[in-house]
Amino acid sequence: MAESAAGLSQWPNLSSIWLMSPDRRARDARAAQWVRENLFLQEGLREPRIGAELELLAVDADSGAVSRLDGRLGTWLSSVAETNGWRSEDSTKGAPKYFLPNGAAVTLEPGGQVEYSSTPHNSTASLISDLQQSAALLLETAAAHGITLAAVGIDPRHALDEVPLQLTGGRYSRMDRYFRTIGEAGPRMMRQTASLQINIDPAYDPLMTWSVLNRAAPVLTAMFANSREYAGKDTGCASYRALTWCELDPDRTGVFDGSGDPALEYAEFALNAPLIGDAAPYSRFRDDPRAGDEDLWEYHVSTLFPEVRPKGYYELRCIDAVPLESIEDPITLIAALVWNEGALRDADALLPPADRDALVRAARFGLDDQTLKELATGLERIASSTGDGMYVARKQLHPQRSYSG
Repeated sequence: MAESAAGLSQWPNLSSIWLMSPDRRARDARAAQWVRENLFLQEGLREPRIGAELELLAVDADSGAVSRLDGRLGTWLSSVAETNGWRSEDSTKGAPKYFLPNGAAVTLEPGGQVEYSSTPHNSTASLISDLQQSAALLLETAAAHGITLAAVGIDPRHALDEVPLQLTGGRYSRMDRYFRTIGEAGPRMMRQTASLQINIDPAYDPLMTWSVLNRAAPVLTAMFANSREYAGKDTGCASYRALTWCELDPDRTGVFDGSGDPALEYAEFALNAPLIGDAAPYSRFRDDPRAGDEDLWEYHVSTLFPEVRPKGYYELRCIDAVPLESIEDPITLIAALVWNEGALRDADALLPPADRDALVRAARFGLDDQTLKELATGLERIASSTGDGMYVARKQLHPQRSYSG
């Protein structure tokens, strides 16, 4: 979807005013239909695939300062792209996008975080191998240019005012202005957080899978918490990244109950979220006079950040960036729960209803929360007992099991 560099005021006014109907029920039904057709599969895939987006913080090794796109960071990416045959493509976000020969991509996040986006894989082993090899290349070549890449959920050293917004294209500038009307959590999320996002197809019941993943999100956050320190201080939180997400905007984050029609629920969520336009005032999408064309709706949907995001597959956004030597743990756990029908049903029976409060508890206490610890133990037991050997619990769960440190 193309985005006008001039801003939202320049979006074309298409003749198909697809949501602006005087009949609110008809308008809402059209939105739900779009969500159902574009975001949710109705049947599981016989050959499901899995992918991941690995984000890494980048700092200059000698000074410890955040690496800059107009300095070492940009020089390194240009060099490694030329050496390894990456194709560079301009983007509207303010930095090039690099495409690797294998179809993967390397991009930057607004604060200069480096993101490796894999292609979809048919097995967890293939995905893990891809991530390990690609991460090794990134770390090695970055180090040669004086850059250290860190797999941690939030910048442990710098305060927000030390990290500029490095990508100033229209999308990120609008988001930065919008989030600042709420507080510092949004700008902190954009500039200083890193996660391991796992993209997975449902293999069996897509709606049950949607429900299970939403209900599992707080447990997964607690299990793989890796962002206790921020701005040189111990925050006291197991995942300060996750707490930041909880605080940035309740209208476009969180988890879903999954007990009803997910397309209707997600459409309602999207219609009620404010449209991030060029400037305040910001109104709910369903009330905004500019909400008249489908391209604008697609842009709006891309600015929603729930813990599990439907995109024709499910994008899990609830996990901190974890140490690279442990990257297989969350990947194999999630795949074992989703791709084994018995495990999926057992997880469905185990997990309580989705709960935003549980997200906050997971962020603050991790597995020191007894309820989350018991659920984590249950999920590991289910995943380990599938019989296919996909997931093996290598660590005994206890309150000190943490990727922080």
